Amino acid sequence: MTNQERENQYVEAYRAYAEEILRYFFFRVYDRELARELTQEAFMKVWKYMVDGKDITHIKAFLYRVAYHIVVDHSRKKKEQSLDEMMESGFDVVSKELSKQDALDIHAVIHEMEQLGEKYREILFLRYMDGLSPKEIGTIMGLSENVVSVRIHRGIKQVQKNITT
Repeated sequence: MTNQERENQYVEAYRAYAEEILRYFFFRVYDRELARELTQEAFMKVWKYMVDGKDITHIKAFLYRVAYHIVVDHSRKKKEQSLDEMMESGFDVVSKELSKQDALDIHAVIHEMEQLGEKYREILFLRYMDGLSPKEIGTIMGLSENVVSVRIHRGIKQVQKNITT
């Protein structure tokens, strides 16, 4: 791949996925400015990788993989704020168009997702908050599509169990 082709691939990827990656970070750090900084960091790492002459066949999956590792590094450096603390300070993940009951249901589900172990939580966020397929999640996390599907199923069962009890 030529340098011009790499540059074109990068520009297309930025246009196509910058908002998705920003949203990915936002729902992990609950801070819009930090999410923007982490998004820039992710795209800079991807650019450096490409400038080093390395080709990327699945740019979306590669971006999410880079973003995933940035979030892991960030969470190791700094204790994350809980959703309850964010809501107390005025954060609202729910659209104003939803009914109060729907909003309460969504908050309850997100709260329960945050209580899951890492191996279920991240996969459920990627699936339902970011809208990625099990195959894409598997590529990002280095897992088979089957393992991802099983974890989605088990994670949902655990959330359902915790909500109904």
